[in-house]
Amino acid sequence: MTTFQSQNLHTSVAKILRYAGLKNAKCRFNKELQDFEIHVKGISDDKLKDTLSAIWSLYKRTDINILN
Repeated sequence: MTTFQSQNLHTSVAKILRYAGLKNAKCRFNKELQDFEIHVKGISDDKLKDTLSAIWSLYKRTDINILN
């Protein structure tokens, strides 16, 4: 996936998470990995796993990165 496609994908997922109530979900670029990630502050590990599983099922992709 190109960087532009990855940015669009992670930005749209961050929007969905903000609409779902995680108001501080932001898409950021990770310079070390040269890929985008979604950072969500204040989310527990259990809720993060559930959210990641739901997003992967929704988009049918496993290359979406969500971190706390």
